[in-house]
Amino acid sequence: MSPVPVAAIGNRSHSSYSVGGIRAVVALNKAELARFASLLKDFRPDVVLVEGVALHPLFKAIRESAARLILDMHNVESELARTIAAAEPWAKPFRRGKHFVKAYSLAVVERNAVPVADAVWVCSEADRTRLARLTRFSGAKIVPNGVPSSMVVGDRAINRGGPGPRIVFVGHLGYRPNVLAARELAGKVMPLLREHCPDATLTLAGRSPSRHVLRLAAPFVSIIGNPPIVSALLAQSDFAVIPLRQGGGTRIKILEALASGVVVVATSVAAEGLELVAGKHFALAETAEEMALAVSRLAEDHKAAATMAACGREFVASRYSVDVIAQRVVAEIRAAMPNRNIETPAAPVSG
Repeated sequence: MSPVPVAAIGNRSHSSYSVGGIRAVVALNKAELARFASLLKDFRPDVVLVEGVALHPLFKAIRESAARLILDMHNVESELARTIAAAEPWAKPFRRGKHFVKAYSLAVVERNAVPVADAVWVCSEADRTRLARLTRFSGAKIVPNGVPSSMVVGDRAINRGGPGPRIVFVGHLGYRPNVLAARELAGKVMPLLREHCPDATLTLAGRSPSRHVLRLAAPFVSIIGNPPIVSALLAQSDFAVIPLRQGGGTRIKILEALASGVVVVATSVAAEGLELVAGKHFALAETAEEMALAVSRLAEDHKAAATMAACGREFVASRYSVDVIAQRVVAEIRAAMPNRNIETPAAPVSG
Protein backbone atom coordinates (compact mmCIF):
# COMPACT_ATOMS: atom_id res chain seq x y z
CA MET A 1 0.00 0.00 0.00
CA SER A 2 1.42 3.39 -1.01
CA PRO A 3 1.86 5.97 1.76
CA VAL A 4 -0.92 8.50 2.21
CA PRO A 5 0.21 11.99 1.14
CA VAL A 6 -0.18 14.65 3.82
CA ALA A 7 -0.15 18.41 3.20
CA ALA A 8 -0.81 21.32 5.57
CA ILE A 9 -2.51 24.52 4.53
CA GLY A 10 -1.93 26.35 7.80
CA ASN A 11 -1.60 26.08 11.55
CA ARG A 12 -4.77 27.49 13.09
CA SER A 13 -5.20 28.34 16.75
CA HIS A 14 -8.44 28.48 18.73
CA SER A 15 -8.37 32.26 18.43
CA SER A 16 -8.79 31.82 14.68
CA TYR A 17 -12.36 30.60 15.07
CA SER A 18 -14.75 33.46 14.64
CA VAL A 19 -18.15 34.59 13.45
CA GLY A 20 -18.68 38.10 14.68
CA GLY A 21 -16.12 37.48 17.41
CA ILE A 22 -17.64 34.13 18.38
CA ARG A 23 -15.72 30.96 17.65
CA ALA A 24 -17.66 29.17 14.91
CA VAL A 25 -15.55 28.83 11.74
CA VAL A 26 -11.85 28.62 11.02
CA ALA A 27 -10.72 32.02 9.71
CA LEU A 28 -8.46 30.88 6.88
CA ASN A 29 -6.55 33.63 5.09
CA LYS A 30 -6.30 34.06 1.31
CA ALA A 31 -2.96 32.26 1.06
CA GLU A 32 -4.32 29.21 2.90
CA LEU A 33 -7.47 29.09 0.79
CA ALA A 34 -5.34 29.35 -2.36
CA ARG A 35 -3.14 26.52 -1.07
CA PHE A 36 -6.21 24.35 -0.50
CA ALA A 37 -7.54 25.07 -4.00
CA SER A 38 -4.13 24.14 -5.43
CA LEU A 39 -4.16 20.85 -3.54
CA LEU A 40 -7.60 20.05 -4.93
CA LYS A 41 -6.33 20.72 -8.46
CA ASP A 42 -3.18 18.64 -8.03
CA PHE A 43 -4.67 15.73 -6.10
CA ARG A 44 -8.04 15.67 -7.94
CA PRO A 45 -9.93 13.82 -5.18
CA ASP A 46 -13.19 12.06 -5.94
CA VAL A 47 -14.55 13.02 -2.56
CA VAL A 48 -13.58 15.48 0.15
CA LEU A 49 -14.61 14.59 3.71
CA VAL A 50 -14.80 17.68 5.91
CA GLU A 51 -14.96 17.14 9.65
CA GLY A 52 -17.22 19.71 11.27
CA VAL A 53 -18.81 22.99 10.22
CA ALA A 54 -15.82 24.94 11.54
CA LEU A 55 -14.20 24.25 8.14
CA HIS A 56 -17.11 25.79 6.27
CA PRO A 57 -14.75 28.31 4.50
CA LEU A 58 -13.32 25.37 2.50
CA PHE A 59 -16.67 24.54 0.93
CA LYS A 60 -16.47 27.09 -1.90
CA ALA A 61 -13.24 25.62 -3.30
CA ILE A 62 -14.60 22.08 -3.00
CA ARG A 63 -17.79 23.02 -4.83
CA GLU A 64 -15.76 24.60 -7.62
CA SER A 65 -13.81 21.36 -8.06
CA ALA A 66 -15.17 18.09 -9.40
CA ALA A 67 -15.14 16.49 -5.95
CA ARG A 68 -18.14 15.44 -3.97
CA LEU A 69 -18.42 17.02 -0.51
CA ILE A 70 -19.28 15.03 2.62
CA LEU A 71 -19.80 16.96 5.85
CA ASP A 72 -19.06 14.82 8.90
CA MET A 73 -20.64 16.39 12.01
CA HIS A 74 -19.23 15.00 15.24
CA ASN A 75 -21.75 17.18 17.09
CA VAL A 76 -24.64 19.46 16.24
CA GLU A 77 -22.46 22.22 17.62
CA SER A 78 -25.16 24.85 18.07
CA GLU A 79 -27.25 22.52 20.22
CA LEU A 80 -24.22 21.60 22.30
CA ALA A 81 -23.42 25.29 22.87
CA ARG A 82 -27.06 25.96 23.78
CA THR A 83 -27.12 23.22 26.43
CA ILE A 84 -23.86 24.50 27.90
CA ALA A 85 -25.30 28.03 27.99
CA ALA A 86 -28.46 26.83 29.72
CA ALA A 87 -26.34 25.13 32.39
CA GLU A 88 -24.49 28.33 33.26
CA PRO A 89 -25.73 29.95 36.49
CA TRP A 90 -27.85 33.08 36.23
CA ALA A 91 -25.30 34.71 38.52
CA LYS A 92 -22.86 34.61 35.57
CA PRO A 93 -24.87 36.55 32.96
CA PHE A 94 -21.88 37.48 30.76
CA ARG A 95 -20.65 33.90 30.47
CA ARG A 96 -24.19 32.60 29.97
CA GLY A 97 -24.88 35.19 27.28
CA LYS A 98 -21.61 34.48 25.49
CA HIS A 99 -22.53 30.80 25.11
CA PHE A 100 -26.01 31.67 23.81
CA VAL A 101 -24.49 34.03 21.23
CA LYS A 102 -22.08 31.28 20.23
CA ALA A 103 -25.00 28.85 19.86
CA TYR A 104 -26.82 31.33 17.60
CA SER A 105 -23.69 31.88 15.47
CA LEU A 106 -23.11 28.16 15.11
CA ALA A 107 -26.75 27.61 14.12
CA VAL A 108 -26.33 30.14 11.30
CA VAL A 109 -23.21 28.34 10.08
CA GLU A 110 -24.90 24.92 10.26
CA ARG A 111 -27.96 26.13 8.34
CA ASN A 112 -25.67 27.48 5.62
CA ALA A 113 -23.32 24.48 5.52
CA VAL A 114 -25.76 21.57 5.37
CA PRO A 115 -27.44 22.45 2.03
CA VAL A 116 -24.04 22.80 0.32
CA ALA A 117 -22.86 19.26 1.07
CA ASP A 118 -23.59 16.24 -1.13
CA ALA A 119 -23.94 14.14 2.00
CA VAL A 120 -24.10 14.87 5.72
CA TRP A 121 -23.02 12.43 8.41
CA VAL A 122 -24.04 12.49 12.07
CA CYS A 123 -23.09 10.03 14.78
CA SER A 124 -26.49 9.12 16.23
CA GLU A 125 -30.23 9.18 15.66
CA ALA A 126 -30.51 11.83 18.36
CA ASP A 127 -28.18 14.15 16.44
CA ARG A 128 -30.03 13.47 13.19
CA THR A 129 -33.25 14.59 14.87
CA ARG A 130 -31.54 17.73 16.24
CA LEU A 131 -30.12 18.59 12.82
CA ALA A 132 -33.48 18.09 11.12
CA ARG A 133 -35.15 20.38 13.66
CA LEU A 134 -32.52 23.04 13.05
CA THR A 135 -32.11 22.87 9.26
CA ARG A 136 -35.25 21.01 8.07
CA PHE A 137 -32.89 18.49 6.43
CA SER A 138 -33.81 14.95 7.44
CA GLY A 139 -31.49 13.03 5.13
CA ALA A 140 -28.37 12.91 7.29
CA LYS A 141 -26.67 9.51 7.42
CA ILE A 142 -25.67 7.92 10.72
CA VAL A 143 -21.97 7.04 10.84
CA PRO A 144 -21.02 6.37 14.47
CA ASN A 145 -17.68 7.22 15.99
CA GLY A 146 -15.93 4.29 17.55
CA VAL A 147 -12.98 2.98 19.49
CA PRO A 148 -9.89 1.10 18.29
CA SER A 149 -10.49 -2.63 18.17
CA SER A 150 -7.35 -3.06 20.27
CA MET A 151 -9.18 -1.48 23.22
CA VAL A 152 -11.72 -4.30 23.37
CA VAL A 153 -10.30 -6.56 26.07
CA GLY A 154 -11.05 -10.11 27.12
CA ASP A 155 -12.87 -11.11 30.29
CA ARG A 156 -11.73 -9.36 33.45
CA ALA A 157 -12.94 -9.58 37.01
CA ILE A 158 -13.95 -6.70 39.21
CA ASN A 159 -11.47 -5.97 41.99
CA ARG A 160 -11.97 -8.60 44.68
CA GLY A 161 -10.77 -8.34 48.22
CA GLY A 162 -8.51 -5.35 47.69
CA PRO A 163 -9.09 -1.68 48.41
CA GLY A 164 -11.83 -0.10 46.41
CA PRO A 165 -13.99 0.16 44.49
CA ARG A 166 -11.74 2.15 42.14
CA ILE A 167 -13.68 4.81 40.22
CA VAL A 168 -12.40 6.57 37.11
CA PHE A 169 -13.59 9.50 35.01
CA VAL A 170 -11.75 10.20 31.75
CA GLY A 171 -12.29 13.25 29.56
CA HIS A 172 -11.01 16.68 28.60
CA LEU A 173 -10.80 18.25 32.06
CA GLY A 174 -10.90 21.80 30.72
CA TYR A 175 -14.22 21.22 28.91
CA ARG A 176 -17.00 22.69 31.02
CA PRO A 177 -19.48 19.74 30.95
CA ASN A 178 -16.63 17.47 32.07
CA VAL A 179 -15.53 19.96 34.74
CA LEU A 180 -19.05 20.01 36.18
CA ALA A 181 -19.16 16.21 36.09
CA ALA A 182 -15.81 15.98 37.89
CA ARG A 183 -16.98 18.38 40.59
CA GLU A 184 -20.16 16.37 41.12
CA LEU A 185 -18.17 13.15 41.36
CA ALA A 186 -15.64 14.44 43.88
CA GLY A 187 -17.99 16.66 45.87
CA LYS A 188 -21.22 14.64 45.97
CA VAL A 189 -20.91 11.07 44.69
CA MET A 190 -17.70 10.09 46.48
CA PRO A 191 -18.71 11.27 49.99
CA LEU A 192 -21.95 9.29 49.67
CA LEU A 193 -20.18 6.23 48.29
CA ARG A 194 -17.53 6.26 51.00
CA GLU A 195 -20.23 5.99 53.65
CA HIS A 196 -20.78 2.43 52.34
CA CYS A 197 -17.33 1.77 50.86
CA PRO A 198 -14.73 3.64 52.96
CA ASP A 199 -11.85 2.53 50.70
CA ALA A 200 -13.44 3.87 47.50
CA THR A 201 -11.11 6.04 45.41
CA LEU A 202 -11.59 8.31 42.41
CA THR A 203 -9.21 9.09 39.56
CA LEU A 204 -9.93 12.08 37.31
CA ALA A 205 -7.84 11.85 34.17
CA GLY A 206 -7.66 13.86 30.98
CA ARG A 207 -6.25 16.73 29.03
CA SER A 208 -5.70 20.22 30.39
CA PRO A 209 -7.24 20.01 33.88
CA SER A 210 -8.79 23.35 34.81
CA ARG A 211 -8.05 25.01 38.13
CA HIS A 212 -11.52 23.96 39.30
CA VAL A 213 -10.57 20.31 38.71
CA LEU A 214 -7.11 20.63 40.27
CA ARG A 215 -8.74 21.91 43.46
CA LEU A 216 -10.61 18.60 43.79
CA ALA A 217 -7.47 16.68 44.76
CA ALA A 218 -7.92 14.85 48.06
CA PRO A 219 -6.63 11.74 49.84
CA PHE A 220 -9.21 9.69 47.94
CA VAL A 221 -9.21 11.78 44.70
CA SER A 222 -6.27 11.59 42.29
CA ILE A 223 -5.91 13.84 39.25
CA ILE A 224 -3.85 12.78 36.25
CA GLY A 225 -3.35 15.45 33.62
CA ASN A 226 -2.67 14.46 30.00
CA PRO A 227 -2.39 10.69 30.60
CA PRO A 228 -0.28 9.03 27.89
CA ILE A 229 -2.32 5.81 27.75
CA VAL A 230 -6.02 5.85 28.67
CA SER A 231 -6.37 2.09 28.38
CA ALA A 232 -3.87 1.59 31.22
CA LEU A 233 -5.98 3.76 33.53
CA LEU A 234 -9.14 1.89 32.63
CA ALA A 235 -7.43 -1.46 33.21
CA GLN A 236 -6.73 -0.40 36.79
CA SER A 237 -10.32 0.70 37.47
CA ASP A 238 -13.51 -1.08 38.48
CA PHE A 239 -16.15 1.52 37.59
CA ALA A 240 -16.45 4.47 35.25
CA VAL A 241 -19.00 6.87 36.73
CA ILE A 242 -20.12 9.49 34.23
CA PRO A 243 -22.53 12.17 35.57
CA LEU A 244 -22.70 14.20 32.37
CA ARG A 245 -25.66 16.57 32.10
CA GLN A 246 -24.70 18.43 28.92
CA GLY A 247 -23.03 17.23 25.75
CA GLY A 248 -23.50 15.99 22.22
CA GLY A 249 -22.05 13.65 19.63
CA THR A 250 -20.69 10.24 20.53
CA ARG A 251 -19.90 9.61 24.18
CA ILE A 252 -16.45 8.15 23.52
CA LYS A 253 -15.65 7.94 27.23
CA ILE A 254 -18.46 5.41 27.72
CA LEU A 255 -17.41 3.33 24.72
CA GLU A 256 -13.78 3.22 25.89
CA ALA A 257 -14.80 2.16 29.39
CA LEU A 258 -17.16 -0.53 28.13
CA ALA A 259 -14.55 -1.83 25.67
CA SER A 260 -12.09 -2.09 28.55
CA GLY A 261 -14.45 -4.24 30.62
CA VAL A 262 -15.14 -1.51 33.17
CA VAL A 263 -18.61 -1.33 34.71
CA VAL A 264 -20.26 1.94 33.66
CA VAL A 265 -22.63 3.99 35.80
CA ALA A 266 -23.98 6.96 33.85
CA THR A 267 -26.78 9.44 33.34
CA SER A 268 -29.18 9.16 30.42
CA VAL A 269 -27.49 12.19 28.83
CA ALA A 270 -24.11 10.49 29.08
CA ALA A 271 -25.42 7.38 27.32
CA GLU A 272 -27.57 9.21 24.76
CA GLY A 273 -27.48 8.01 21.18
CA LEU A 274 -25.54 4.80 21.81
CA GLU A 275 -28.57 2.45 21.97
CA LEU A 276 -27.28 0.94 25.19
CA VAL A 277 -29.80 -0.91 27.34
CA ALA A 278 -29.88 0.31 30.94
CA GLY A 279 -29.50 -2.55 33.41
CA LYS A 280 -27.85 -4.74 30.78
CA HIS A 281 -24.95 -2.80 29.29
CA PHE A 282 -24.61 -0.15 32.00
CA ALA A 283 -26.23 1.08 35.21
CA LEU A 284 -28.45 4.12 34.75
CA ALA A 285 -28.28 6.69 37.55
CA GLU A 286 -29.44 10.29 37.38
CA THR A 287 -28.55 11.66 40.81
CA ALA A 288 -25.46 11.53 43.00
CA GLU A 289 -27.38 9.33 45.44
CA GLU A 290 -28.34 6.87 42.69
CA MET A 291 -24.75 6.74 41.41
CA ALA A 292 -23.32 5.99 44.83
CA LEU A 293 -25.95 3.32 45.45
CA ALA A 294 -25.38 1.66 42.05
CA VAL A 295 -21.63 1.44 42.60
CA SER A 296 -21.93 0.10 46.14
CA ARG A 297 -24.44 -2.58 45.08
CA LEU A 298 -22.43 -3.74 42.07
CA ALA A 299 -19.22 -3.67 44.08
CA GLU A 300 -20.80 -6.24 46.41
CA ASP A 301 -22.45 -8.31 43.66
CA HIS A 302 -19.42 -9.44 41.65
CA LYS A 303 -21.45 -11.76 39.41
CA ALA A 304 -23.87 -9.01 38.35
CA ALA A 305 -20.99 -6.62 37.78
CA ALA A 306 -19.08 -9.14 35.65
CA THR A 307 -22.18 -9.93 33.58
CA MET A 308 -22.87 -6.25 32.94
CA ALA A 309 -19.25 -5.60 31.99
CA ALA A 310 -19.26 -8.54 29.56
CA CYS A 311 -22.50 -7.40 27.91
CA GLY A 312 -21.19 -3.88 27.50
CA ARG A 313 -17.89 -5.06 26.07
CA GLU A 314 -19.59 -7.35 23.55
CA PHE A 315 -21.98 -4.58 22.48
CA VAL A 316 -19.11 -2.18 21.75
CA ALA A 317 -17.16 -4.86 19.87
CA SER A 318 -20.15 -5.60 17.63
CA ARG A 319 -21.30 -2.01 17.02
CA TYR A 320 -18.54 0.52 17.73
CA SER A 321 -15.16 -1.02 16.96
CA VAL A 322 -13.20 0.67 14.17
CA ASP A 323 -13.28 -2.55 12.13
CA VAL A 324 -17.08 -2.49 12.12
CA ILE A 325 -17.43 1.24 11.49
CA ALA A 326 -15.04 1.06 8.53
CA GLN A 327 -17.71 -0.93 6.72
CA ARG A 328 -20.26 1.84 7.34
CA VAL A 329 -17.87 4.55 6.18
CA VAL A 330 -17.20 2.80 2.87
CA ALA A 331 -20.91 2.15 2.35
CA GLU A 332 -21.80 5.81 2.87
CA ILE A 333 -19.00 7.00 0.57
CA ARG A 334 -20.37 4.65 -2.05
CA ALA A 335 -23.84 6.08 -1.51
CA ALA A 336 -22.51 9.60 -2.01
CA MET A 337 -20.69 8.53 -5.19
CA PRO A 338 -22.84 5.80 -6.77
CA ASN A 339 -20.78 5.62 -9.95
CA ARG A 340 -17.45 5.02 -8.22
CA ASN A 341 -15.87 1.63 -7.55
CA ILE A 342 -14.65 1.81 -3.95
CA GLU A 343 -13.02 -1.24 -2.46
CA THR A 344 -14.72 -2.52 0.67
CA PRO A 345 -12.35 -3.47 3.48
CA ALA A 346 -12.45 -7.08 4.58
CA ALA A 347 -14.86 -7.80 7.41
CA PRO A 348 -13.17 -8.51 10.76
CA VAL A 349 -12.76 -12.17 11.64
CA SER A 350 -13.92 -13.05 15.13
CA GLY A 351 -12.94 -15.81 17.32
